[in-house]
Amino acid sequence: TNQMDFFPALIGKENSYMTGLTGFVVNFFAIFILGSILAKYIDVSGAAQSIAEKVLEKTGTEKPFPVLVAIFFISALLTYGGISLFVVIFVLIPLAKPLFKQLNIAWNLVLIPVTLGFGSFTMTMLPGTPSIQNVVPTAYLGTSLTAAPLLGMIGSVVAIAFTLWYMNSMLKKSMAKGETFADFDVSGSEGDVKKELPTVFISILPILLLIVIILVGSTFKVGNILIIGLVVAI
Repeated sequence: TNQMDFFPALIGKENSYMTGLTGFVVNFFAIFILGSILAKYIDVSGAAQSIAEKVLEKTGTEKPFPVLVAIFFISALLTYGGISLFVVIFVLIPLAKPLFKQLNIAWNLVLIPVTLGFGSFTMTMLPGTPSIQNVVPTAYLGTSLTAAPLLGMIGSVVAIAFTLWYMNSMLKKSMAKGETFADFDVSGSEGDVKKELPTVFISILPILLLIVIILVGSTFKVGNILIIGLVVAI
């Protein structure tokens, strides 16, 4: 109805969607590749599972709300360390399922801590986050990964506070309805159990290195600091 020539706009040689997409992929190809390698390494090595189990060991698994909080912060920690959200999902879902079953709480609640963990403050708010949403502006606006740190920290605090309130509210609402794990149970494997996991220190070391390098490099305005950090972390 707007008389737009659809195919030239989509696949034309100039000013089309595909030319713009190609430029984007080329500019950030190294980040995509290195990020994927780091994510695969942490996934296959069992580092992500080791971190998750350690956090859950500290929070306990007896009460529902602390478990939701733990899953939320695990999701946030992993994504702040540059881990792909897909890896976070593959790690946390198998880990969370037996916990939800043990606590007999509605399985659909798992979406809240996992999604808000990787899709809120660690995506665009927290200073130094290596997410692609935070990297793109550095190329086009000339900013650093730690730009507007005060505003980012305030936004992160607000996002965390809202998440905790929302999780607690939805948990109470679900329990008041008498919803249980069986009401939302789905078939499928609970994941492969790794017999030998790396220590928590070894598991978290690549993530810590990446974060420290980003923070220090951004302070001294080092170019391509995310690529450097990813290479060192790997």
